[in-house]
Amino acid sequence: MRAGHAKSQRGKITTADRKRDNDVLACAVAMEEPLSRAISYGGALELIGFGLKRIDDNHGQAVLAIAEAMVEELVAVEKSWRQIMATGSGVKKASKR
Repeated sequence: MRAGHAKSQRGKITTADRKRDNDVLACAVAMEEPLSRAISYGGALELIGFGLKRIDDNHGQAVLAIAEAMVEELVAVEKSWRQIMATGSGVKKASKR
């Protein structure tokens, strides 16, 4: 049982727990498409940075550095998102019992 989950007197997950879990899972599902697009945009910026670097090393390197940092951060967010989704899948299965 995760921390913060209140149990009823008989040790079962309450309706409020299920609703909160479902709300969190719904938010996580809604994040999937924008997160994927943002990572793709970061990849496009990396390509722009590589192209600019061939023309002008200073400006291209700056764009490339920002794009790489952005993609790195977004991938970290995506990793957390996947963990939420995995946890949410377990919550959904447990709630159906």
